[in-house]
Amino acid sequence: MSHQSGRRRKRAERFILILFFFTVGIAIVFFSNYHAENQKISGRVTQKLSQVQSGPSSSSAVALLKSQKPRLAEKKTISVPYISQQGSYATGCELVSAAMFLNYYKYPVSVQDVVAQTPFSNLQPTDNGGFTGKSPSQTFIGDPESETGFGCYAPVIISALNSFFRKDNRMTAVNLTGTGFDNLIPYINQGDPVIVWATINMQPSYAGMNWVLEDTGETFTWTAEEHCLVLVGYDADKYYFNDPYDSNGVVGYDKALVLQRYGELGKQAVAAVHT
Repeated sequence: MSHQSGRRRKRAERFILILFFFTVGIAIVFFSNYHAENQKISGRVTQKLSQVQSGPSSSSAVALLKSQKPRLAEKKTISVPYISQQGSYATGCELVSAAMFLNYYKYPVSVQDVVAQTPFSNLQPTDNGGFTGKSPSQTFIGDPESETGFGCYAPVIISALNSFFRKDNRMTAVNLTGTGFDNLIPYINQGDPVIVWATINMQPSYAGMNWVLEDTGETFTWTAEEHCLVLVGYDADKYYFNDPYDSNGVVGYDKALVLQRYGELGKQAVAAVHT
């Protein structure tokens, strides 16, 4: 081998060696950067999972994403003609609610017409200083135009409603007393309002005057703050009523509060079914 070819071979070997170390260096830099980036990504994923698992309203990544979307509150209301009891029927909320109810179903009646179809009675004093009388499930107790009147319960209103419904046999009033409030909502969904007993402005009720029922001898205690309204709708937070008291109009009350007052009045409700 000549001296010149030996030098060429040494130069080639040096070039190959340099190329080898250069390639190794590039590979080391590449894999170092790749590892560092993976560590960053892994950290972000771990952080996100931690947020999901410890978040107050989510237990999964899907739930977290859903919680970021705006929620549309479900709402349903029925347009029922409004009548106020103010100035004419101070304690006649049941009769006014019945008139609104009938007007919705195209029975052109006034509150006076409902009054004419409602039985009334007054309490009578007893020798021992108490009172005796009928049950509010039998008649309206007292004068609905007076502040000292009491009122009536579901069976009395059912009787008054059916006196109108019988004229064309289109509908029949039904007693839903004892029904959970949730079970009234299907009536609203199908476009039928519901007459409901609760309290004035959803204030707490309390034990009012008591008297002896003349047919059973039992002592009956009137629930003070008793009130009657027409349930016309709901949304995510409230139930809506045609409230005849003090010209309230259509008013919404917190759902939990309505359930409580509805229960205090014995879960009384009246609806109408098409015949």
